[in-house]
Amino acid sequence: MYTIAGKEVTVERLTNWYDGKKINCVHIESYGKEELPIIDRREVHIDVWCKWLSDDIPLTTVAENSDRPEFYKSSIEQYAIVDEKIREVELHCSVAASNPPVISFTFYRGPTELTDSTKYNLTTEKTRSKATLKVFNVDENDLGEYRCEVNNGKAKNSLIIHLKETSPPSEPRVTLYDVKENAITWKIEDRQEEGELPIKEVEINYLRQSIVDEKLEENEEDVLNSDRFWNDYGVKQKRQKSRSGLYEISGLLKDADYIFKFRRLSEAGEGPSVLLRARTNKDKLLVHDVKNSRQVSSSSALSFFISVLMTRLILCNWFL
Repeated sequence: MYTIAGKEVTVERLTNWYDGKKINCVHIESYGKEELPIIDRREVHIDVWCKWLSDDIPLTTVAENSDRPEFYKSSIEQYAIVDEKIREVELHCSVAASNPPVISFTFYRGPTELTDSTKYNLTTEKTRSKATLKVFNVDENDLGEYRCEVNNGKAKNSLIIHLKETSPPSEPRVTLYDVKENAITWKIEDRQEEGELPIKEVEINYLRQSIVDEKLEENEEDVLNSDRFWNDYGVKQKRQKSRSGLYEISGLLKDADYIFKFRRLSEAGEGPSVLLRARTNKDKLLVHDVKNSRQVSSSSALSFFISVLMTRLILCNWFL
């Protein structure tokens, strides 16, 4: 590690392991037993720096003494859904280790830095050594390779991100599982079709039927298919995918009609939604009947007597 020759200490092969190390040097002069020795103590701090050799040479080719930021992987794959909907995608750039901490993140496509604020939005979390590039209105031209360059003041390194197309999650198949006085439990089938990414979350929106009736009197547009309407008047819950497939919605009013909106979310985004209606009721016999009824999905309906109806079918009558 070190070679000591007289007054010199040599580091034979400098690597980033030496960064921050301290060497204590002690010099002692003695002039016999009658005089006290002279002691000189010094501390040498090793600070390893690197230099970018040229624009054409990537940092990975620089010698080991470059204290560049490190990633978990040199390249990753992320996915986007490209369809008729206006969608966004977030590209994540996370640093595993860096000394000193990262001070800047920059995203590129080829040699071009992505700075167009109408198309991209870059947010950074320096305390977590993480940055996210949001791409607006994703289309086929946005697919391909991106480069996230990070800089810690000493060195730079880059993460390659391959953005690929994937299918949206399929429509959820939902069954009314249990009805209580102040809660309703739904069961969502766990299924994955070819070309889909694994489901990570389930989004459940709900609101009282009376709110919908009031707004429909003012405006007969298909408000229930509007995300803005649900954001303004509904309650939204995002749940991690349950192993059992059961999702209880509690805190509901007794003997009240509610409309629920379900959709599944993958890493790439959301799929189509399903609208259902149910009524809270404490009658145990009624709950038993509901549990033994057939599955409720976008292609079937149950009578109000057993507390659930496909809202899609109801809307057809409302708007005719």
